[in-house]
Amino acid sequence: MPKPLPEVFHYFHEAAFFIVLVALLLLVTECAFRYGRRRAANAREHLSGQVTALGGTLLGLVALMLGFAFGMALGRFNTRQDLLRQEVNDLQTSYLFADLLPRDGAQKMKSQIYEYTGLRAEYYTPGTRADQMRDNIDRTNILQNEMWTETVRLLERANTEKAGVGADQIVNFMDTLTRVFSDENDRTAARGNHIPEAIIWLLIFVSACATGTLAYGIGLKSTRIFWPNVVLVMAICSVLTIILDLDRPIRGVIIINQGSMAALHQTIGGDIKAPRE
Repeated sequence: MPKPLPEVFHYFHEAAFFIVLVALLLLVTECAFRYGRRRAANAREHLSGQVTALGGTLLGLVALMLGFAFGMALGRFNTRQDLLRQEVNDLQTSYLFADLLPRDGAQKMKSQIYEYTGLRAEYYTPGTRADQMRDNIDRTNILQNEMWTETVRLLERANTEKAGVGADQIVNFMDTLTRVFSDENDRTAARGNHIPEAIIWLLIFVSACATGTLAYGIGLKSTRIFWPNVVLVMAICSVLTIILDLDRPIRGVIIINQGSMAALHQTIGGDIKAPRE
């Protein structure tokens, strides 16, 4: 079974990606122009028009592919935002439902949820390295096991004791807890769901073909329109850079705002530390 392409662009700084891509396409454009100008003396008159038409067709293909890729990146970005809002809501619900637990179990569970929200707020911290993210996931999984073990212990105790909190109330809390755990799995999967590297490589290749073909057609006419070519190249590279930026939730200019999760963490912390009557 063939291995997927490594995620080279995912760890590439967006400014460096933009500069390198602009330089590459300008180099292709200049080489194609010079080659076309050298062939101009022997080229037929109608050849330049045919090449220009072909370049326009390729530009249309580039625009279509960029539109599809932008839609893919934006859809993934919106999904990650929606999953964040869902996780915040489920965590808040779970924290409120912790009041249904016995007093000793409720305080411990609320403290664990406070710790859990802190880990989740750190999950999408801008600039987080891959090893730091793996460590965050490992700590989150350990805390999930502790929370679930504690809830099962409380349920078993409720089943053996007639007085106190009923088992139904604990089961209701367990339902909220399973949704929280499911949210963590969904967000982890969404974070790793990037646009395939092959699509980025294909976009770069087709963009180089389109700009090179147009420059070759201009060279056949022995005329130079340098700045319009630069504008075209920079426009294509800007869209490609934004697509790459949208596809990386914790790097670049456009990132997932963790403000709601951080605010929930602070709210829970203030409630836990508040004096009780």
